[in-house]
Amino acid sequence: MPAHHRDKSLPLRLFVACYPPAEQIDELAAIANASDVPGSRVPAAQIHLTLLFLGEINPRQLAQTILSVERAASGIAPFILNPQRILTLPERSPPRLLALQTDLPAALSELHKRVAHRIARPSHRTHRRFVPHFTLKRFDHGSTAHPVDQQVELAPIIISSVRLVSSVQRPTGAAHQTLRTIDLAV
Repeated sequence: MPAHHRDKSLPLRLFVACYPPAEQIDELAAIANASDVPGSRVPAAQIHLTLLFLGEINPRQLAQTILSVERAASGIAPFILNPQRILTLPERSPPRLLALQTDLPAALSELHKRVAHRIARPSHRTHRRFVPHFTLKRFDHGSTAHPVDQQVELAPIIISSVRLVSSVQRPTGAAHQTLRTIDLAV
C-alpha cells in the first residue's frame, strides 16, 4: 500500500539503517546467490546494516523520531566499513541469517550509540554487543542451515548516509520504504 494511502492510525514498524553504495549492492547480492546455504535471499535493494530496530512507533511520533535520527547523525562524517567475513548469526544458537560482517570503526560505533541513546525505549535497550553486518539471506524457522564462518576479501564499503525506514510485513516478504535519508557530514 503506498505511503499516502496508509492508515495513519496504525503503528509504523521502523528501523535505522546504513545502505551500501548502489555500485556495491550487486556484489553483495552475488555473495548470497553464490552461497549454498539454503535460505531466502534478501532482495538486493533491501541489503542494509541495521543500526537499531525501533519496533512499532505511533505515527504521531514520526516527526520526533526523524529529528532524533538527524541529531544522532549530526557531526558524524562518512566512514568506511571493511568487510571481514561471511557468517551465520546468531553465532551461539541456531542460525537465523547469513550475513557479511564488517569491522566497527569509531564513527559507526558512535552513531550506533547515539541512535540507541536518543531513540531506543528503555525496555528495548540491550547490552548485547553490536555486530555490524549486512544481512544477505534469512532462514525459515526450524531451518537446519549449518553454521558458516569464512574470511572474505571485498572492497571497503563507504557509508555516507543513514536512513529511517518503515517495514511492512507482507505475504511475499517485508516491503521497505525509506522515510528519511540523512547525509553524514562534519
